[in-house]
Amino acid sequence: MQRLLCGAAVLSCVVLVGCGPSVSDKLIGKWEAHPLVDEKKPPQPVDDSNPLKAAVQQAAEKLQKAVKFEVIFRDTGTGTIAWYLGDRRSELGSGNWKVVGVEGNCVAIEMRNLDDQDPEILQITLVDDDHFKFKPPKADRELTFVRVKQP
Repeated sequence: MQRLLCGAAVLSCVVLVGCGPSVSDKLIGKWEAHPLVDEKKPPQPVDDSNPLKAAVQQAAEKLQKAVKFEVIFRDTGTGTIAWYLGDRRSELGSGNWKVVGVEGNCVAIEMRNLDDQDPEILQITLVDDDHFKFKPPKADRELTFVRVKQP
């Protein structure tokens, strides 16, 4: 009887561990990063004592948030990378994607553009279920992407 219970416990653990979401499943969704926002620096309070300074500060914050990178991983195996300046969108690439390697929290993603023969390997670092770090094309540094929409 004890062997039967032990066997059932082991089988339950194997089934439960095997049923977790794959890395690919965790990536599916829409992600954004704001390259002009310094993540390490807390937002400065608006100085209301000087209206001109307050207006300039508020305009600078709007500009910082208007520039963003967007990455979309779809469950169909397609995806896009784009950047925005306000409402103007410029697509940096689109095509098919798949996870080709995982080592710890580092993930290698093969992105094959629809008009390209050679795939590009993107390296991202998973931070948690809603954040990953990645250096997009045309960016000068690694950015933290935040999940903004799940499927």
